[in-house]
Amino acid sequence: MSYAIRKLVLGPAYKKHLEISAKRFESIVAAKDSLVEVIEVEELFHTLAENFVELELDALNSSFRYAIFHNLDYITFSLSRSHMNRRLSNFLSSVRAYLDRLERFSKRKEDKQLLVDPIKSARSQAYDNNLSYRFLEGLRNHTQHYGHGIRSLTFSSRWVDREAGEAIRNVPLFHVDTDEIERAKLVKKSIIEELRLVGKKVNLKVHIKRYVSLLGEIHSEFQKLFRKRKEEIDSEINSAIQEYLSLFPDEDPPYGLHVLEHNSRGEVVKKEVIFTKLIELRKHFEDKNKYVKAVEKICLQ
Repeated sequence: MSYAIRKLVLGPAYKKHLEISAKRFESIVAAKDSLVEVIEVEELFHTLAENFVELELDALNSSFRYAIFHNLDYITFSLSRSHMNRRLSNFLSSVRAYLDRLERFSKRKEDKQLLVDPIKSARSQAYDNNLSYRFLEGLRNHTQHYGHGIRSLTFSSRWVDREAGEAIRNVPLFHVDTDEIERAKLVKKSIIEELRLVGKKVNLKVHIKRYVSLLGEIHSEFQKLFRKRKEEIDSEINSAIQEYLSLFPDEDPPYGLHVLEHNSRGEVVKKEVIFTKLIELRKHFEDKNKYVKAVEKICLQ
C-alpha cells in the first residue's frame, strides 16, 4: 500500500503528489470524519433553532392578522391552530433528531471519554431541575403517538399606556389541555400534576422558550467540551493542505485535493476529499448556535 495527497479532478491526470505515511493517512481521514460528524450535530441544532423561530414568527403573524382583520370565525381559528401544530411538531421532531445525534456522537470510540458522561449529566440536570424540559420531552411523545399538542389558540388584547399615549398589545397564546394529555397516558402523571398547579390550561409558549434555552445550554456545554478536539481536527486538515501547497504553490486554490490509498497495482482503493470550506461551515453554525441559550430573555410581542 502507498499513500499520497494529490488532486482528483476532471481532465488530464495530475502527476503532482505528496507521499505520506499510512499513519498520517489514517489521521487525516479520522479528522475529516470527525469534522463531518460535528457539522451534522451543529446543523441539527441549528435546524431545531430555526424551527423554533418559525413557530414564534408564525404566532406573531397570526396575532398581527387578528389585530388588523379581527378574524373571529371558527374556521379561521381552527386553521391557524392546525398550522401552529405543524410548526410545533416540526420543532419537537427536530429536537429529538438533535438529541439522538448528539448522544451517538458522544459515544464515538475516540470521543467517548471526553463527552459521554458530561453530556449525559447536562441532559439529566436539565430534565430533573426544570418542569419545562420534562413537559416538552413528554409532549413530543404525545404529539408523535397520539395527537396535536395545541388545543386552543387565543390572542390576548389589552390597552397599555405607552409614552403617555395608548396602544393595544396583542399577544398570541397557545395552550395544551392537561385532561386530554392525561387520557392519552403518554406523559408522566407526575408532570401533569405539576402542570395543574397553574391550571387546567397550560401556556405552552412560556415552556417552549425555557426548553429552547435549556437545549442551548446543553449545546454550549458540548461546544466547550469539544473545543480542543476541534482545534486538533482543524490543524490536521489545514496542515495537510498547507504541506501540499508548500510543495506545489501553483496549485492554489487546492480544489479537488484528496488523500489517497493505493494498492500494489497503483489503483486507488480509498480516498477522502479535504478542503477548508468544511471548517468554515462548522464555524458558521457554531457562531449561529452559541446565542440560542439566551432566547428565554428575549421578549417579542
